Amino acid sequence: MIIRIATEKDLSQILTIDRESLTPTWLREMFLDEINNKDSHFELAIMGPEIIGFCILRCTADEGEILRIAVSKSHRRSGIADKLMMSALSYSTENSLQSVYLEVRQSSEPAIKLYKKCGFEQIATRKDYYTEPIENAIIMACKVQR
Repeated sequence: MIIRIATEKDLSQILTIDRESLTPTWLREMFLDEINNKDSHFELAIMGPEIIGFCILRCTADEGEILRIAVSKSHRRSGIADKLMMSALSYSTENSLQSVYLEVRQSSEPAIKLYKKCGFEQIATRKDYYTEPIENAIIMACKVQR
């Protein structure tokens, strides 16, 4: 497996993974905006010719936010999300970010477990933040290691 930066050519595979992983799903244009955004770091996990996961980190001043992270159904529970998250945190260190934040559905126990393993802690809750279905979001933060 390798990790590389996303390009416009990758969008069809990214959209497939997003549709099978997250709700609400993003539109093609939203992913394209992140690919072209100088403040976003959009990485892919690649195995052979196949994209098996992605992570989008948006940087603002000295903070980062994980906007999206997903792994294809056929590659879940194999450490791909861990590698993508650790790569995003490594990028955060290299670019002098102080903290990284994210929101996660309160029912998403596997994701919460991953984030805690990577050093994130719950700092707040946003009531009814998610739609499809309506659900609270847990806001988590990680101090970037120097």
